[in-house]
Amino acid sequence: MTGPLDVIDRRLAWAWDQIEDVETIIRGLLSGKPLYEITTEPQADGVTDILRAHAMRPIPPDLGFMVGDAIHNLRACLDNIAYGLVGCYRQPSWGTAFPICKTAGRFQRKALPKLTGIPQGAIDIIEGVQPYHDGDWTLHWLRLLDDRWNRDKHRSPTVVGSIPGHISYLAHDGDVADFVVFVDRGIEDGMEMGYVRYISPQHTRRDPHLAFQIVVEEADIPPQYRALPTLLQTEHHLIRDEVLNPLRPFFVELT
Repeated sequence: MTGPLDVIDRRLAWAWDQIEDVETIIRGLLSGKPLYEITTEPQADGVTDILRAHAMRPIPPDLGFMVGDAIHNLRACLDNIAYGLVGCYRQPSWGTAFPICKTAGRFQRKALPKLTGIPQGAIDIIEGVQPYHDGDWTLHWLRLLDDRWNRDKHRSPTVVGSIPGHISYLAHDGDVADFVVFVDRGIEDGMEMGYVRYISPQHTRRDPHLAFQIVVEEADIPPQYRALPTLLQTEHHLIRDEVLNPLRPFFVELT
């Protein structure tokens, strides 16, 4: 008979296959023809150019569904772990779930009653990965996964967009006084991206070169926490290495 660990392992492997599919699409988007053309618009002062993005290729709308599916299966793995683990020691309830708490007090009040019966060592592992152990719990990987999972359930698909990655500007030495690209949200067709300011009107214009990142669109979350497929790969490995593997010894046959 298939045990809970086998089911969890297969679900985690299924999520990894979905993540690889996302990676394949993103790799294709970021190679070949650029996603955007960046043009320069000279301003009246003679020394400033506005940088503007023009969409060349759309991001497939179904990519958001694929990201959402991977998020769902990763989050479900955590609840499968909790349900399967509790089931090794007593009959779990439908309320049995993997706790994700922002305070130690909430863990004591809300989580511990749902984990009654499992060994203290397993409780310590689950408690040890809680977001409140981080200085900024709002950016903890469990909190981000849980938040993305909840939003995808209510607002589908997960919104995916592109932001500037590596940025460079080709110019002769001494030509450029200031070069700024200030967009950290999804680029839209015709969006003003920033500006380049020259030292004098007697400058030689060069083209800006921007590489792009595909990200989950989330307000107030730094870009490094939104990059795809990295965020999905990181969540997968943390579930495996920080949660599932340490808890494996506590999965026993209920007698």
